Amino acid sequence: MVFSPKLKLYNINAITPDSDAQGEVAVKLEHLNKEFIGKASDIDIIVASAKSYINAINKILNFEKNSNMQEGVSEISISNMKGI
Repeated sequence: MVFSPKLKLYNINAITPDSDAQGEVAVKLEHLNKEFIGKASDIDIIVASAKSYINAINKILNFEKNSNMQEGVSEISISNMKGI
């Protein structure tokens, strides 16, 4: 089985005012005709984007793990990704 979720929504919102505002990012991924939403916030919108994507991917992996569909990777975090 190929793991290739599709990005269906990418949304950025400022949740605090000023120049050091915190941004919140929400992504919606579709995988096997199901939707998974990830959310995160950070002062760096790129970091918030990565965290929200990882959050959605982890939901997919947990869904597959609980559905006995996949064995292997059980969770991804920003700290164990190379280059970040």
